[in-house]
Amino acid sequence: MSTRRKALKSAAEEHNRIADVVGRYAIHNSDVGFTLKKQGESLADIRTPPNSTVVDNIRTIYGNTIAKELLELKAADDALRLKLTGYISNVNYSSKKHIMLLFINHRLVESAALKKAMEQVYSVYLPKNNHPFLYLSLELDSRNIDVNVHPTKHEVHFLHEDLVLDKIKAAVEGNLLGCNTSRVFYTQARLPGAGMPKRPWLWRQTRYMPIRWYGLTVLCRSWTSTLAPLLPPLNPLTAKR
Repeated sequence: MSTRRKALKSAAEEHNRIADVVGRYAIHNSDVGFTLKKQGESLADIRTPPNSTVVDNIRTIYGNTIAKELLELKAADDALRLKLTGYISNVNYSSKKHIMLLFINHRLVESAALKKAMEQVYSVYLPKNNHPFLYLSLELDSRNIDVNVHPTKHEVHFLHEDLVLDKIKAAVEGNLLGCNTSRVFYTQARLPGAGMPKRPWLWRQTRYMPIRWYGLTVLCRSWTSTLAPLLPPLNPLTAKR
């Protein structure tokens, strides 16, 4: 017991860890009310009502900035005995911190391979060093999960890992592509007296649509800065060569 006590951090840090775990389970079990408060204090750090929704609890725990940019995720594969549900952030949201809530058979776990796969999917849409929010609930045959990766059983690996990851990636990519028609870009305004950029039509504020450019579909977040230097000048009125 003394050895475990020495491994503990400060009271505030340990409380933050507990709050993180409670918040994740509150989101996954939205039909159950959760309350977390420090001993001796009347105000709760976390309070979710019973019979709530996943989105409402995400809003309570992580804020409206994330909750308003969520996409519902559903997928299934009979061959893999896999069922996936959850909510993921759309292409309008990004953060310096990667938040992934992963439940497999209703148990909170981590998967380095799945986290890396999600980063690869979102790297097409988000600025460099920015990350998404993901809540994934995966139901899978227990025989296809290897929990003997870490002594705490917190990290898991998948049997047929490539197939499982490809199925999840395809579901996420499909949702992100489907939301591109409502994507918003914010562009820099020109100050009075400032010179016009060489290609002023690239500076307009516009809702994002998949762009066909010389036979290529552009799916970059900042395609003006990424592709403009590589492309020949266009007519600003017709956007043609």
